[in-house]
Parts: sequence; C-alpha cells; structure tokens
Amino acid sequence: MKIQCLKEELLNGLAPFASQNGFKIIKKSFELSKKTPNGDAKISFLHTFGVEDIKLQPFVEIRFRTIHELCSQHGFHLNYTAFINLFVLEFVLKNKFDENTQWKLALKGNDRFSIHSAKDIVETMDALKPMLSHALSYIDNYSTMDSISRLYNSKPEDEYNPNCSGMDTHCIVGLIASKLSNDKYETIREIYSDIVTKKDFQESTKQSFYSIRDYLDGV
Repeated sequence: MKIQCLKEELLNGLAPFASQNGFKIIKKSFELSKKTPNGDAKISFLHTFGVEDIKLQPFVEIRFRTIHELCSQHGFHLNYTAFINLFVLEFVLKNKFDENTQWKLALKGNDRFSIHSAKDIVETMDALKPMLSHALSYIDNYSTMDSISRLYNSKPEDEYNPNCSGMDTHCIVGLIASKLSNDKYETIREIYSDIVTKKDFQESTKQSFYSIRDYLDGV
C-alpha cells in the first residue's frame, strides 16, 4: 500500500471527528491540528515502512506558545510541550507505568498499527475511536500552565516520563511551567538544577537550562 493512499483513506475517515472537535486536516504532515488559547494541539501519525506493510504510530501533541518562545530565545529546541503515543496513553490509563513500559510496547510492536491493505485501514479506524477520545481528554487535561506544571513537577525526578523526549526536556519544561504557574518554583528550581549539573547532558543543553533559570529568577 502506498502512503498517499493510506493518508487519503484514513484522514477522510477522520473528517467527521475533525470537524466535530475543531481540528483541521493537514494531509502533508499527516495530522489533525487545532489552535488553542495557549498554542496548538495535534493528533498526528508517525509512519515507517516495513517489508510488506506501513507501521503507523498515533500521537497526541500539545504546544504552549509561551514555553516554546522562551526555549527558543535561550537556544533550546523544543518539539512539543507534551506528547504521548496513544497506545502508551491507553496503557498508562489502565495499568501501572514504569521505566520498561514504552520499551516493552515498542519491542512487541504494541505501540503501532500495521497496515497491509484497505481492510486494515477500516480496522484501524475502529481501533482508533477510543484512542481519539483519550486524546481529546489529554488535550483538555493539559490545557493550562498549572496542568503542565502538574504533569512534570508532580514527580520532578521521574526519568521515565512518557510525555516528553527525555530528562533534559523534562527539566526545562518543568522549570518554566513551575515559574509561570507559581508552583513551588524555588523547590523545583533546586531539584532540576541538581539534576542538570549531575547528568551527562549536552553542554549546550546545560547552558540553555542555566540561561532560562537565570531569566526566570528575574521575572
């Protein structure tokens, strides 16, 4: 199956959901996107090609304009404020998440759809329905700066947060959200400063963190 055919069929099938929930269909980037008061929210589909099929991973993504602008000003590239694979999200909602969860799901191929034919697209659409409901809840749950702070700062030393790309992102986003939501900033600041100092992060990442921290200290 060609990827263009998959995009066409799947996105056409998602059109009623998109219209009902305020999303625009972006065929080129294979996603549903909508503006929110704080930035953007997306439901996107990462795809890779197997020998006989296309592997499709669905994600929900949130982008806070204020956080991304601050990161950019201090030299840190941030893709999304928070994002999670919808298979992982579904698992987290039903089960206990630990440091091995994402790895196990990926190893078993349980974090993606396998598309061989048009029939698989129909089955994928059916399987996506509850996941899309979870995605909407995720967007609603993390629509404020306070909620982003809770997402990262409830467990500030958690190295296996499934909502970001790594501990470097966790520290920087958590620090900013803590300050902008007035959520235990001094305590969070010390925790993340200690982590960044001790961890083997890229030097440019450390410098971005310190620069953002110094800026926030003066706000």
